Amino acid sequence: MQLEENLAEIQSIFNKTPDLVVTNLVINQTKGKAALVYINELTDPTIINEHVLRPLLFKVDQENENPTPKISIGQIKEVNTWSQITDGILQGKSVLFVEQSQVSFLLDTGKWPERSIEDTPIESSVYAEHIGFTESGSKNIALLRKHIKNQNLKIKECIIGERGKTKVSLLYLDDVADPDLIKELETRLKKMKVDSITNCVVLQEYIEDNPYSPFPQFHLTERTDFAALEILAGRIVIVVDGAPNVLMAPANFFPFLKAWMIILHVGWSLLLSDC
Repeated sequence: MQLEENLAEIQSIFNKTPDLVVTNLVINQTKGKAALVYINELTDPTIINEHVLRPLLFKVDQENENPTPKISIGQIKEVNTWSQITDGILQGKSVLFVEQSQVSFLLDTGKWPERSIEDTPIESSVYAEHIGFTESGSKNIALLRKHIKNQNLKIKECIIGERGKTKVSLLYLDDVADPDLIKELETRLKKMKVDSITNCVVLQEYIEDNPYSPFPQFHLTERTDFAALEILAGRIVIVVDGAPNVLMAPANFFPFLKAWMIILHVGWSLLLSDC
């Protein structure tokens, strides 16, 4: 297939994926067109810049010059099916499409976002992983992608705040989530007229039906694994850039009961410590 056809196909597979990066380039040694495709925050920018793009874009030493681009990374695999390409991208690898080539090249450039191993302050767990969300929206999306390596994981982004310009992202599984709910949430976000949004709690107050109801319409979590399970169950996760937690909709009874049990447990522990 032609390079343009490959890129059109990859854009079709990863539609509603704003963190997909497509870098068009011309290989210095062959003067042929190529394109490097990967998902931002799942890859190591140093590896891509120093060991992939630099060898492709700049001339090598004369004595070592070879028509084949010398990409100096650990593993390069030739692939020729879209399932291999899609799985590779979702695993943090980069795909190099070369004009007139019958195969594509899967490059080992993955680097999942990490933070120091620490328990989440409220939703502690003995059995689950001890990794919570960070204050970076793009890293939080990548943490969710770590759990859900599926091309149906879609992202819709919007900017909220006349002055603050905060990026808010809706994450959901396209083949599982309710499209009417997605549309309703997107409409409510676009109708917001505020100066700035600083956290998920403030956002919730603007988009929920009844802020004074004792039963929440959204759930708040700081656990990446719990949010991923909710997405897999068909719910929508709202990521606010700068917030170390996310909102989940629609709400159901069990997380609500879980939250009250945590509050009672904390309160009981504090009462016993004072005795």
